Amino acid sequence: MGPNSVHFGSTHAVDARIAPPHLDRGQRLSGRRTLKREHTACVKGSSARAEEETRHMPVHWRRRKPDWRDNLCAAWLSVHRALSHHSHQPARSITLNPAPESPITPVLTANEARVLGTLMEKARTVPDSYPLTLNTLVLGCNQKTSREPLMNLDEAQAATALDRLQSLELVRESTGGRVARFSHNFQRGIGVYEQAAVLLGMLMLRGAQTAGELRLNAERWYPFADISSVEGFLEELLDRPPEKGGPLVLKLPRAAGAREQRWAHLLCGPVALVVGAQAVPAGVMDGELPQRVEQLETQVAQLRRTIADLCAELGVADPFRVDAPSD
Repeated sequence: MGPNSVHFGSTHAVDARIAPPHLDRGQRLSGRRTLKREHTACVKGSSARAEEETRHMPVHWRRRKPDWRDNLCAAWLSVHRALSHHSHQPARSITLNPAPESPITPVLTANEARVLGTLMEKARTVPDSYPLTLNTLVLGCNQKTSREPLMNLDEAQAATALDRLQSLELVRESTGGRVARFSHNFQRGIGVYEQAAVLLGMLMLRGAQTAGELRLNAERWYPFADISSVEGFLEELLDRPPEKGGPLVLKLPRAAGAREQRWAHLLCGPVALVVGAQAVPAGVMDGELPQRVEQLETQVAQLRRTIADLCAELGVADPFRVDAPSD
């Protein structure tokens, strides 16, 4: 209702310019009757137009009440108009199911890998105390056995690692008790089978290992049938396609004097190939082999002189002398 309108009765409003407030009651009623007549004429005109529009419709349509057939007809007409409109538009390629982006395997820090591996270990070895509290988790990360390398994490470092692992959906927190407890979601978060998750967890805790060492160390986690089954799962992790996140392990070069090649995980990023050469002396890797050989020769010469002096005091032959008699 506009600001210049006056309400007469309960159903009609007359413009103030037609029926100003100073008019008496009869004049106001006359104005209201005029509005009613105009309204009735408008309704009759609309009815006449509706009859004119429905004159060409079938008789049985005009006599019945609207039902589902009218809705179906209206829907068909809407579709027909839409198709007619788009038929004049240039053709466009529409992708109904766009290809999902390739998953990216998260890169973990050393602390995060240790925390995650500890949760995976305790879930299988001590299920009665799992999920773990923060204090128990720190003790598991810093234990002196079954860990390579040894670490000394505090609660703040473990909590920081847990926060990021939760953001990656690799760790879950349960707060039903007095203290918060944490459990891992590694298998679903990374998208690997149980056996592959066991091998990756063992590599995170104990570093690079051979297939035989993995089978022996993972005996409490999962009973692999033989070494070939371990190698089969490792090969699957190595040949993991890019659309699934790429490889998760690396087969290191054979170390000097080693019979088998070691495997390392890639959850913490690329691995230096030096890791596979742990049995090689540091001098070989640093180019200091001649100096080390000279030191060893000096030590051997000192030992030979000491043995010669002892043999002379005891009155026995020196076994290292070139002219010493053979037995």
